[in-house]
Amino acid sequence: MAKGQVPIIYLILTIAIAFVLAAGVFLFARVLGNNISGDLAEVGLDSVGQQLENSFLDLKIMADGTNESSVNMTIKIPKQIGEQRYFIAGHNSRIIELRTTGNPSIPKNLEMKFWPDLKVNGFVDSSQGFIEMQLNDSNKILIK
Repeated sequence: MAKGQVPIIYLILTIAIAFVLAAGVFLFARVLGNNISGDLAEVGLDSVGQQLENSFLDLKIMADGTNESSVNMTIKIPKQIGEQRYFIAGHNSRIIELRTTGNPSIPKNLEMKFWPDLKVNGFVDSSQGFIEMQLNDSNKILIK
């Protein structure tokens, strides 16, 4: 090997190692960000789910205390969990789906065990910041 080629080879190796290290740091930061985002979304969905469960219980108590055939309630919800929007959906059962819309999309199914014959219908996007709930016929809740 010629005398002038050794420094060039060392320079090329140094640059290659720098690129490998930069790529490793970038990938590590990206994976860490996704994990934190997913954990934050799960905690946020749990919190919203607990708020919904408490509101449904309040709605049931209000309906049992009156002779009305329809009882309405509106609650505020966060517009985002972290940086992600989410939605709440009922599909004619007592299980309510909560799901973030970003990447990663985190699903959570919330079952209203305290109300066996409950049927929840409707869809709410979190960007509106509130949920309107209407209880009809003592076991059907429309969310909008």
